[in-house]
Amino acid sequence: MTRKMKVRSTGRSRGLSKNVKLPNKSKQSLLGMSLSPLLSVLLFSIFFVAPSGTHIPNTSLLKDFPRAQERNGGSDPVFPVDHLATGEVSAPSTHNKRRQEAPVPRQNLTDSVKDKYSLPVSDCNQVIDVTLTDDYYEYEQGEAEIIVKGRLKSHVSFWIQIGSYDNILDVIRNGYKIPFFTTPPPAFLSNNKSSLMHDGFVRDAIRDLLNKGLAVECSIRPHVVNPLTVSVQTNGKKRLILDLRHVNKHLWKSTIKFEDIRTAMQFIQKGHFCFKFDLHSAYHHIDIFLPHTTFLGFSWQYGNETKFFKFLVLPFGLSSACYIFTKVTRPLVKKWRGEGKKVLMYLDDGLGCHENKDVCQQIANEIKHDLISSGFAPKVEKSMWSPSQDVVFLGYDLDLKNGIISIPQCRLTKVHDTIKAIEASIHKTGSAHVRKVARLVGQVVSMSYVVGNIVYIMTKNLSSDILQAESWNHTIALRKESLNQMLFWKDNIEKINFRNFCTDFSCHSVVYSDASGTGYGGYIVENPLSVSHGMWSESEKVKSSTWRELVAVERVLSSILPFLNNKRIKWFSDNTNVVSIIEKGSMKQDLQQIALRIFNMCLTNNISLYTEWVPRTENEKADQISRIIDHDDWGVSMSIFQYLDALWGPHEIDFFASCTNNKLPVFYSRYWMPGATGIDAFTVDWHGVNGWFVPPVCIISRVLGYMRQCCAFGTVILPCWQSASFWPLIADDTGFISAVIAHVELPVKKDFYHAGKTGSLYGRAFKDDLTELPDSLADKFVFVADLVSECKSTNTVKNYYSAFKKWKSWAIRNGIPESECLPAKPIHVALYLASVVQQSQSPGPVTQAFYGIRWSHSIISAPSPTESDLVKNVLEGAKRRLSHHVKKKEPITPQLLEKMFDNLFIIGNLYNQRTICACLLSYAGFLRVSELLHLKICDVCFFESHMAIFIEKSKTDVYRDGNWLVISKTGTKLCPVINLQRYFEYGNFQNISNDMFLFRNLTKCCFGYIFRSNNIPMSYTRMREIFISVFSPFVSNIKDYGLHSLRSGGATAAASFGIHDRLFKRHGRWKSELAKDGYVKDSLHERLLVTKCLGI
Repeated sequence: MTRKMKVRSTGRSRGLSKNVKLPNKSKQSLLGMSLSPLLSVLLFSIFFVAPSGTHIPNTSLLKDFPRAQERNGGSDPVFPVDHLATGEVSAPSTHNKRRQEAPVPRQNLTDSVKDKYSLPVSDCNQVIDVTLTDDYYEYEQGEAEIIVKGRLKSHVSFWIQIGSYDNILDVIRNGYKIPFFTTPPPAFLSNNKSSLMHDGFVRDAIRDLLNKGLAVECSIRPHVVNPLTVSVQTNGKKRLILDLRHVNKHLWKSTIKFEDIRTAMQFIQKGHFCFKFDLHSAYHHIDIFLPHTTFLGFSWQYGNETKFFKFLVLPFGLSSACYIFTKVTRPLVKKWRGEGKKVLMYLDDGLGCHENKDVCQQIANEIKHDLISSGFAPKVEKSMWSPSQDVVFLGYDLDLKNGIISIPQCRLTKVHDTIKAIEASIHKTGSAHVRKVARLVGQVVSMSYVVGNIVYIMTKNLSSDILQAESWNHTIALRKESLNQMLFWKDNIEKINFRNFCTDFSCHSVVYSDASGTGYGGYIVENPLSVSHGMWSESEKVKSSTWRELVAVERVLSSILPFLNNKRIKWFSDNTNVVSIIEKGSMKQDLQQIALRIFNMCLTNNISLYTEWVPRTENEKADQISRIIDHDDWGVSMSIFQYLDALWGPHEIDFFASCTNNKLPVFYSRYWMPGATGIDAFTVDWHGVNGWFVPPVCIISRVLGYMRQCCAFGTVILPCWQSASFWPLIADDTGFISAVIAHVELPVKKDFYHAGKTGSLYGRAFKDDLTELPDSLADKFVFVADLVSECKSTNTVKNYYSAFKKWKSWAIRNGIPESECLPAKPIHVALYLASVVQQSQSPGPVTQAFYGIRWSHSIISAPSPTESDLVKNVLEGAKRRLSHHVKKKEPITPQLLEKMFDNLFIIGNLYNQRTICACLLSYAGFLRVSELLHLKICDVCFFESHMAIFIEKSKTDVYRDGNWLVISKTGTKLCPVINLQRYFEYGNFQNISNDMFLFRNLTKCCFGYIFRSNNIPMSYTRMREIFISVFSPFVSNIKDYGLHSLRSGGATAAASFGIHDRLFKRHGRWKSELAKDGYVKDSLHERLLVTKCLGI
């Protein structure tokens, strides 16, 4: 059923321009290629920056601790939309409807101590009446204790009411089932030294744990007895820690992404009001499944007796504790955000905000009400329920009145204290303890959100010194560079301790830079004339590729600074190391110094530089191969698009697409790919067009913010995920905001959606492996795909992939299942090759099909059907049937070149001189047409006795190292050097950019010919036309000659003079004797010498 809603826009005052749309709930599994979301679509106008989602493995553990395959059942969703934990079972409306279930009988607390939080859930109003006017109590000496164990269970009806998912309800009712993948072996581990040193504290702590019901004494030894550790804080406060390293080794490692200060800054704007809250003994609210408590045992010595205990609640030392606690709190977050409240929780810390102080207070009261109704006990000392414009949250000071975020003074003081301790140690002994230096680096790096990437750049030397230490118990002597970095933070940390609230999501300019073995270059996309280029010196040429690429960024930046002052810049480089070094510096001193100079340039000129990696080969990748494991490369079917286009179109630009799922001819993608108008949609203005937006879930908030900034409008597809951070940006407690003009709910069937990540050649092949990888590794797999795509040249990969797609299309049309297209069966491939033979006039298409199929199997490490004798014999039969006699073109001779020159040469005639130079260069340099036409002015260097030409790309230059071609200055009228110098003079090349192509099209004017302004080389077709026109008067049959005749002519002339094979091959860039000999035509005299020398 489809539901539609129309809402009138209130105009640009709310950042709106026209319309937008939205989706519904979604249980999506992109990795498994089964999108099954109930989406809504929003016709949007303007919007609001979001972090990412979360991978949700099933954490329930069945009886007897089954292994992974038993537990998962093969159906774990691995998509950032969390339904298992949030309880979003059906598509919720925009109003506050909640799933109702029969209340379960309240379970009484077993603890002997009661407090005001222990009231029955039915007395919720009484709780609120009391708690809104009275303070909470946390455990302190001499004060009443707060019992947290069993609270959630006693309030389970509230969790049912807000629509929590069954997994969460099971945790609340029966306790958390620890997700073991193997059963930990029995163990009795001795307590750590730190706990033995604080015997009195440990005894008191154990007694308090028993009194609160958090632990219980055991009559028999638990299955695992874990060691206790005591941590002493800088303020002298002691903490008891259960060391669960032995148990953690047997747990599933669940990945989760926390909402932190970055998420908070999506909501908070200058002038807002905030409140915050904290939970008392947060983890201890969650019970442990009783059979699993035996793995959480510990012991303590009381005289001569060893007593055993075990935890009954979630301990802080359990590796999955953060994961399950976040999941338990998600239904609350979902409820609040579904009501339009801008709230987030980072573990037990929460923050809410609103632009109106009174409304903010009301929201704070409602949040407090819900927390107590759910069974959580807020902590009075750390909670701030009265709205304020000066809040400290997660170690950051938020000044909402002035729109500034900074580091609190207490954290700055710790940095200064650490520096003083290091300086004192160096003054006394000449060295510092490695732990203190590491502490300083950690304290500084933790401030990166406010201070910026300089925290990485200006700690690299310190980090390098830390790595020199033999162990954490040693001291190290700091180098001068490290001491300077420490002094920098001592003198400047207060000066740079601020960051303005950012509302600008755009980049003002896009810059590309690159470096080769001979030089570097770069340009601003928006300003084609702002081109920077330079050549390396002999000493620079031998530097590493990373050094050259990094220096290229530095020199290009310095040369185009006037265009970039006071701007936000997106800088693209095809070197991944460069991106990392500019952002974080390098352990290598030479690279670190370059990074510092780049940083200083940006700082001096108020430039915000954002670097990003792009694939090599002109920033263009071979179709799917670079995109195959993109988590967010998903889309809707054409039928859905057509329906919505008819409803709210016509749409003009597809802003988040790929060449496989774009719905409009004009689209922006993440990487360069065939047909893409551009990359990174945030670098263009969205205003004034009806946009089509299917963004990755992790950037929906950023999309909404940029729409608001641009006053954009269009259709947005997104999941109806009420617990997501973007939800309060589009809805409040009354429904969708006025920016949402209308919305529809899309169908659930997966046929209406296209999955990404594993939806292509490479992704399908490694689907099972990818789904098992943690996010951190799965994201890096794109580089594996990139390298695979570069194992052959770009054109080769494109041809092979095109051949594979043709095979796949034929197979599916003929009823072969898609799963049998790769890997394929020999009989199917043989039939396909036979069908290609019937449609071909030459062996070329058959050969391409054969090698395309072989390539597709090789890159996924699958046995290839092309190794089958059946398929090989079909290919050989095709070659015999379709092969034709190939007549090689005749070589051009020096005599023909002389006639051509005499016929064309006119002093000052640029048109004819271009033809003369093209022919002479091809002949003298053994140049292929592609090599000739892609020569640039900067590729030519003149010397007294010769000229050198750099061939950047060559057919046989597999690794694109480039080749230098040297041509001697002969002094004759056909001398290539003299004629090229004359061409430079006629073309006025000294006043033209060095990056222009050497052979470009000309335009006739009243005083002769001039080059066209666009930097486009002559085409092969145009060059061939010129060749035919200039040589046809001097040969009997021009069909016997072609452009290759020039290369062949030069090779034949060199061979007849007996040039050494090594020099011969190097000059022509041939890799084998067979290839070289194919270009040489033996004269009749040379062939007759064979029989003349036989002695008969």
